[in-house]
Order: sequence, then structure tokens, then C-alpha cells
Amino acid sequence: MPGYEAWPTFRGKWLCCCLLLGSAVCALSQAANTQASDNNVQPPTAANQILYDRYVKVTVPEGWQERRSWELGEDRSLPLYNSSNGAVVFVWGFDRPLYRHGYIESLAAGDRLSRRLEVDLSLWPAEASRYYAMVSGGFMMRTTAHTVTVGPSLKPGEVHYLGKSKAGPAQLEMIEYISDAEVDQAFATKYKMSSELVGSRAQILLGQATFDGGSQGYTVIACRFITKADDRAWLDAVLSHIDPLPRADEEKGLAAEKVRDELSHASAVIQDGRYVPALSQLTAVLQEDPQNDNALMLQGEALLRLHELEDAEKALRQAVYLNQNNDRAHFVLGTLLWEEQKREEALREWELVNRISPLYPNIEQVLLEKQAQHPAAATEQQP
Repeated sequence: MPGYEAWPTFRGKWLCCCLLLGSAVCALSQAANTQASDNNVQPPTAANQILYDRYVKVTVPEGWQERRSWELGEDRSLPLYNSSNGAVVFVWGFDRPLYRHGYIESLAAGDRLSRRLEVDLSLWPAEASRYYAMVSGGFMMRTTAHTVTVGPSLKPGEVHYLGKSKAGPAQLEMIEYISDAEVDQAFATKYKMSSELVGSRAQILLGQATFDGGSQGYTVIACRFITKADDRAWLDAVLSHIDPLPRADEEKGLAAEKVRDELSHASAVIQDGRYVPALSQLTAVLQEDPQNDNALMLQGEALLRLHELEDAEKALRQAVYLNQNNDRAHFVLGTLLWEEQKREEALREWELVNRISPLYPNIEQVLLEKQAQHPAAATEQQP
């Protein structure tokens, strides 16, 4: 079926040999299209959106959005993206600290962090791998059967121990990595970065926080490109909105984590070609959470592969209606529309993916190939 070769495998797993470190940064624009729905479910608003895991509650601050399509994997983080400054934050809740006492401070000693950022990317989404490559290296890559060592072409870098500070209701310990090399025009062009970021440096922040001196807390990894080395205020808006999961919300936290686990499993089952079992699992999720755009997207993908096009289109249109920034849902919808011979509409979906997430795997290649197969539509797109 056309376009299947470009579908990424969304099975996330992030293991760091020297540090759990990664990020996703790019100048993404907001999606312009919202598909109409043929039922009465209203899309959720971004304002005051609350994200849960088993241990923390995150109130999404203004200007930030949840990156839903990145949650389909084993990583278990809550990913947030800010389109205005290209910043990304990943949050993991825990019931006991991940890093032992003194470990974070030790990372600022010596040169091991700036010398090499090594991470197991073998099961990570292709898109996230490319973002990570952009941030921590990009040009130089060395691979083994299980790991990808990235660069770092932005090395050498400066590593600073920022100490401990108050972050909302938590006590936070943090280090900062800033690349020595600046982004040049070639690098910005390659990774589709705004021209305003030429001359900027990569900034990566790693922290661990605990609430009220207890064992419950969270790990945070954040990244953006900066022009001022002391610019860390952009992260405060997120950190001040991370709270311990209240006892009254424990069921919500457990349910949210259970849904993410079930969807990640369903995604893996689809990749294995077992579409019927995946659909059974997705039906159960949607009975509990009918507005889950990831569940609808996966349902549409499975139905498409079973060639049940009408039901697949209904599910995918509902997914993008509920979340116009779900890049994977738009991509799969484009594949379905192409299959239905709705070529112009399919190209518009893929162009939308390219605007929402410019580093989406193979999106430029898909557009070029399909426009070549449908030159009339490509000509109509020209100004």
C-alpha cells in the first residue's frame, strides 16, 4: 500500500549509558486545519490541560502543548513542546529518586558529559532520534548493534552544576550543558531551524526534584537553542506547574498511565501485523476514553491496513479533529486518502505534517514522490 514504507515504528525506549539525556527541538508551526467531525464530541482546549502519571500532575502552562504522538512507547515520559521558542521538556514522575545522592553534581566534574552523549536509540521513534541527533550532534554518528553514539559536532561543550533551588513545591537539583559551537546556516537549514537561531547554542538541562524532602518527585530533561548562556527562565513556567499527584487523583494517575501502556502495546502489536488483536485492545481503551486521539489514530491505522477504509477514515478524522497537532494521525490520514484516490486532500494532509513537525520521518520524500505522481495537485499548490 502506498506510503507504508514511510510509517515510523513508535516503540520508545530511552537508555543513557552515561546520562539519561535527550530532547526534541525544532521550529514547528501550528497546524492550520481542523477537520470537521461527524459526531458531537468537542475537541479539548489546551488551556489548563492537566497531564497525569502515577506520581505527578502537570498543569500545561500557556504556550506549551503535549506532544501526544511521542507517548506511544516504553519511555513513559510526559513530553511538552513550546512552538514559540522551540523548547522541549520531558517529565518522568517517580516514587523514589532515580539518581543517587551526588550523582547529578558529579556529571559536571570532568569532561565525560561534554565529551560524549551516548544513548540507546535502537527502539526510539525515528523522529525523536533525529531531534536528538540535531541537538547533541547531527553530523558525526557511530553505530553498533544496540547504540547510536551521536557526535557531538557541537562539542566541546560547557557543563555547569546549577545546584539546588526551589521549583514550585519541589526541591530541584540541576546541571546544564551548553554547546561551545554555534549553529551556522548550514546546520539550521539541514534541521529546518528558524534563521533567528543562527548563532545560537544548544542548551540541555537535566534535573531531579523531590517534593517536601520526601522520596516522591520527578526527573526533568529540557532543551532549546539559546543566545544567552544564562537564559533558564523559560523552564520555570513548566517546573512551577509540576505537583505531586494528590491522593484524590490517584485513580486518574493510574488510569492515565494504564492507557498510555495499553496504547503503546497496541502500537507494537500493529507493527507486528496483528491488527485484529490491536483493534480489540483499542476498542476497550476507547470505551473508557472516547476522546483519546492516539487511540483513534491507532484504530484508524489498523483499520486501514485491514482495508476497511470507511471506518478507518472516520476514526482518523476524529483523531485530527480532537488534536490538530497529532502529526502521526495526519500522516496516516493522508495515506488513507491517497488510497481512496483523494490525491489533493492527501497531499494537503502531508503538507500539514510537514508544517506541524518538519523532521517527521521521510515526510519530504513522501511529498516529493506523491507530488510527482500527481503533478496537477502539485501545480495547484504553487503561489
